Amino acid sequence: MPKILGTTTFTTKRAALFVVYDEGKVPFPSDFVYAVWAGPVVKKMYASTATYTHYSVLATLEANWGFPALTAMDAQAPPMMEVFQ
Repeated sequence: MPKILGTTTFTTKRAALFVVYDEGKVPFPSDFVYAVWAGPVVKKMYASTATYTHYSVLATLEANWGFPALTAMDAQAPPMMEVFQ
């Protein structure tokens, strides 16, 4: 990640990198995955207490750029806008 975050995109633009690790072995809804946003527009050391789903990633991108929802699942998913400055 340091190499990616050190690129021109992340040092000169409002950019964010989303990393998710999903190797869970427990079925939904008891599965939890590690996910982190990184970059100059992300709040430092912020830990959300909200519950998000994989559809929240898509909902976040749609909310950020003003795109309409692609499916009913991302239309109902909460976007992760709280992590951004």
